Amino acid sequence: MAGRPPKDPSGQPMRRVNLAVTVALRAAMDEGAGEHGMSIVDYIGSLVALERGLPDIAPPLQEVLPKSGQLVERQIV
Repeated sequence: MAGRPPKDPSGQPMRRVNLAVTVALRAAMDEGAGEHGMSIVDYIGSLVALERGLPDIAPPLQEVLPKSGQLVERQIV
C-alpha cells in the first residue's frame, strides 16, 4: 500500500468519510485499488486529487509489477 501518513503533513486534523456503495461499485474499487497496490482510501484520494489537478494532496497512483514486485509510479491521463 502507498503508506498514507497517519496525519496531514501540514498538521491539520484528518477528517473521516463514510461511504455506502453498491456491491458492484465496491468490487470495482477493490479491483482498481488492488491493481495499483493501494488501499481503497488511497486509491479514491489519488483519483480525486488527479481529477482536481492537485497531485500533492494524495499518494500518486502506483502499479505493482507482477514479476519484480517493485512499485512504479504511472501517470494516468
